[in-house]
Amino acid sequence: MTFLVTTGLTTITQDTELLTGSERYPIIGDAVSEDDVASLFTSFRNLRKYWDCLGKAYRAQNFLGKRRVMLGSLLVVSGDWKSEYGYYWNPPFEFHAWLDLGSGAIFDAALPGVIEKGLTTRDSVGPYIVDREPVVLAGPPLSWMKYRPVEEFWIQVGKDERFNK
Repeated sequence: MTFLVTTGLTTITQDTELLTGSERYPIIGDAVSEDDVASLFTSFRNLRKYWDCLGKAYRAQNFLGKRRVMLGSLLVVSGDWKSEYGYYWNPPFEFHAWLDLGSGAIFDAALPGVIEKGLTTRDSVGPYIVDREPVVLAGPPLSWMKYRPVEEFWIQVGKDERFNK
């Protein structure tokens, strides 16, 4: 199995594609309604498509109410199970953030960007991820989603207005 670990300041600053707020993705799970996800994605306008997992988790926490923001690693296994793409726990540049909804359920609005990045990142063999569709996770992770929490990150809802614009 091949792995990709190349995240650094240069990589982050080169990816400048921003979300428009009109993006829509299929949802795996039913812990958050389709309408709520659509409303939430509207608030993601001007966040970086591939790198703002913490900003997306913060806005989701504000929108959905008090939830635990988890920090850790995420690896997405390719559809052929031969490789994976994602982010290891190597802060400050490499990590992933998502909401813990309890009872094994996760809300991850940044997952579509991770999958899209894996579909377009290549090595000499080909793309790191094949046969996967960008999706939002709103329930228990599937076997091809490897979440490894390392830390809880509590943000006081309503205390920080930076992301509420």
